[in-house]
Amino acid sequence: MLRGIWRNLSRKRKRQITFLPILISLAAIFELFSVASIIPFLSLLSNPNKYNDFYLIKNIQNSLPIFDAIDPFIFVIFSFLFCITLSAILRLITISASNYFAAAIGSDFSSKAYRLSLNQPYQVHISRNSSEIISSIIQNTDRTVFIVFALLQFTASITLGLALIVGLLLINWVLSLIIAFIFSFLYLLLGYLLKKRIGRIDKKKARLTIMQTKALQEGLGSIRDIILDNSQKFYQNIFTDNDKPLRFINATSELINSSPKYIFELITIYIIVCICFFYNSQGESSNIIPLIGSILLCLQRLLPVFQNVYSCWVNISINTNSVLNLIKLLEQPEKKFFYNTKTFPLKNEIKLSNISFSYFKNTKKIIQDFNLTIKKGERIGIIGKSGSGKSTIADLIMGLLEPSKGVIEIDGLNLHKNKIYKKENWFSNIAHVPQEICFSDTNIAENIAFGIPKSKIDNKRLIKAIIASRLSDFINNVEEAYNIKVGERGVQLSGGQRQRVGIARAIYKGGKILIMDEATSALDTKTESEIMRTIDELSSDLTIIIITHRLSTLKSCERVIEIQKI
Repeated sequence: MLRGIWRNLSRKRKRQITFLPILISLAAIFELFSVASIIPFLSLLSNPNKYNDFYLIKNIQNSLPIFDAIDPFIFVIFSFLFCITLSAILRLITISASNYFAAAIGSDFSSKAYRLSLNQPYQVHISRNSSEIISSIIQNTDRTVFIVFALLQFTASITLGLALIVGLLLINWVLSLIIAFIFSFLYLLLGYLLKKRIGRIDKKKARLTIMQTKALQEGLGSIRDIILDNSQKFYQNIFTDNDKPLRFINATSELINSSPKYIFELITIYIIVCICFFYNSQGESSNIIPLIGSILLCLQRLLPVFQNVYSCWVNISINTNSVLNLIKLLEQPEKKFFYNTKTFPLKNEIKLSNISFSYFKNTKKIIQDFNLTIKKGERIGIIGKSGSGKSTIADLIMGLLEPSKGVIEIDGLNLHKNKIYKKENWFSNIAHVPQEICFSDTNIAENIAFGIPKSKIDNKRLIKAIIASRLSDFINNVEEAYNIKVGERGVQLSGGQRQRVGIARAIYKGGKILIMDEATSALDTKTESEIMRTIDELSSDLTIIIITHRLSTLKSCERVIEIQKI
């Protein structure tokens, strides 16, 4: 996991991380000073005549003229307060720097994971579950940020702990070794006993996170059918069955994380009482105040350090699989799409020769030895039963899929393998109208000019697309196009209006090939007829491919190809 995180850090982040050890070291040094400065403070508090025993403090005061006239006890108090204040400030700066550094890494990782996920071949997208991707990009990135911060705090706590132990050794090395051994042993024993349980929690938490996201996505994405079928309780139960165990796992994690603190605080009190009893029995009660005060301050600082080290270890262990899932996304090979202004021209024909295709190796072919030639400006229909491969043929023509066998040629040039054009140069020719139009929750204008920033929308092209798609019956002017909201997934539009927006989008794009893939199959006969009349009135230079399972949709087509299911 650590190697995976490091591999995916940018050069900038790797440079930034080198400053954190400097901050941590400075915080540790002044933590040591703050512990050391408590000894003269408490000693002078119990016996003011002991000032001459502290040569270092005395020499520092004498070397600084500004402090010559100050009472030695006041100087000792000032030194103590200065050390603990500077130590606190440096720790706050370290925590702040760690938080912002972890947040920056989270932003880098989520952006990279999303970019790489978008830049995958179409065949990869249709073969994996989007819930896993969403879960990794959002929730697993948050957990990675949490772990990066925990790792930094782990390092800081180890460094501070060592500094405090050195401070204890200066006070009383025997007691220091005993205390360090007791707490180190107890925390290591606790970690050993909990290791297997934490591993099981980690795996279960990663799996339930994906299932929770999936339940939300499927339920909210099918809300119309859920309401009609009265199946709200069914989907609620699916969500609860995954969400409830995840909440209890988080509660268990928090219990494992925080409970040792209270146990070890109690142990600390027992240790202090034992020290007091021992020194009192030895008749050294007069020296006990500086000693106990110094040890108490060290333990007050050291116990949270031990707890923080343990807590960071628990948090890292419980979220390891979530981070590994994100690292898989960060290290997926990126598909390079060569988009540019160069267009793969279509002058004569599209030719599919002996095309065979299957989505996965060693699986049944969807299409086998298929041949088709489409002339420029021709209007053809492709009909067939569900599962016959109609949409797959459309994806092959668009270049989204590459045939397992055979060749797709544009005017004699292989679409996927030629020295002049890239496949991406072909995409600008394609205007695609699917059955389910993809909508963003904005206005009609932005949905017609899909994927183009609002400030860069060409209003002349927009008007042309609105008129050509007969959306002008619904939208009176361009201003309305910018004001009318479509709602999530276009829910505020009728079925016919949604399809017209899809056609307007295709016209706005200005492609040379219009592919309608079951675009009217969900519409009633009257609305379908109106949509097809709109299609008939489009430019005769436009090559139109209509894919459907209804023969009535293809009345205006020059040719109809029937696909038989293999």
